[in-house]
Amino acid sequence: MRVLEIEFSNGCYVKDIIYDLAAHGDGCDLLFNLNEEQRINMVTRVAAISRGKDKANNPTTRYGKLLNEAAPNIPIDTLNIMDGDGIGKAPGRPLEFAPVKLRHEAITDIIDYKTNNVKIDYMLLLKDSFGVRVEKDIFFNDILPFSYLKDGWLYTNVRALVNAGIDYDLIPYEPTEGFNIIEVKAPYFVFAQIRTHGRLSQVAVSERVVTEDEYWLPEDVLIKVKTTLTKNLIEEMNLNCTSCDRCMFGKRIHGSTTIKELIGIFLELPIDKVQNILKIAGYDKELYNRWPNHLKFKRWVMGGYIQDPKQWPHFLLEREAYEDRYKSWVQETTKETALAIKKILL
Repeated sequence: MRVLEIEFSNGCYVKDIIYDLAAHGDGCDLLFNLNEEQRINMVTRVAAISRGKDKANNPTTRYGKLLNEAAPNIPIDTLNIMDGDGIGKAPGRPLEFAPVKLRHEAITDIIDYKTNNVKIDYMLLLKDSFGVRVEKDIFFNDILPFSYLKDGWLYTNVRALVNAGIDYDLIPYEPTEGFNIIEVKAPYFVFAQIRTHGRLSQVAVSERVVTEDEYWLPEDVLIKVKTTLTKNLIEEMNLNCTSCDRCMFGKRIHGSTTIKELIGIFLELPIDKVQNILKIAGYDKELYNRWPNHLKFKRWVMGGYIQDPKQWPHFLLEREAYEDRYKSWVQETTKETALAIKKILL
């Protein structure tokens, strides 16, 4: 039985979004690219996370806005002379989570028989096997950088095709195996490290819209901190101010029974004091130096093709999900995240 969601490391989780939508009956099944409704529900589910939600209130309306929300790709020499009124909108990043699988073939035209000068274009077979001819430069510059070729198939996405000038209504609904979308909740430093994997599409909760005040600390932090904070250290760090009950931080820390309660106390203390407490408790610089901002929880969605070595396979290898085959300087919580994602993908 396939694993759909894994919780790990004190509040972190990874979740299979495709299976999650299928389980809740939101018009999707395990091959979710069969019709417009499924595409809309998937894309708007991904986009909703930026506002801290799990789904759009009106998916169809939201989808229409997503199709026209981003800046287009315009050559710099054209951009410098364009009137602002001539710049339209292009599909936003969530449209990268609408995979498309196409047949394609190269077409060669001989322009000059004497010099054997040829022109090469590419034919894309779209909806109902309708063929659209795409110039070589557009195919290589606008489609391939966001796609993958294998066994005569072009694995791409709606955003790339629309940006390349393909009519949206011609883009087919081909069952697209191997495209996986994972939702992740982990500390911000894990998000920052995984964000470097640019071949994977990623959309995150926007803190311009959603205030996130949940923090992560290791599961053994209560025991380590309480063991470390001896009476002498409490006095040395001035954690036992007697001017008011509220300031008896040493006493309050020792009385805390949950990590959430401990974090609440830490947030009242100066940042350098908390970092020093965590350092003395035996944590590495890569953890204590990240208090508090990079220990905030972050929620985001990642998507990509398992067939493309530059997408999920590279991520899993680089973050030691195959630790018996490849070693890297990865932080333990990031490695845990990669291992959990591997269990869902495979």
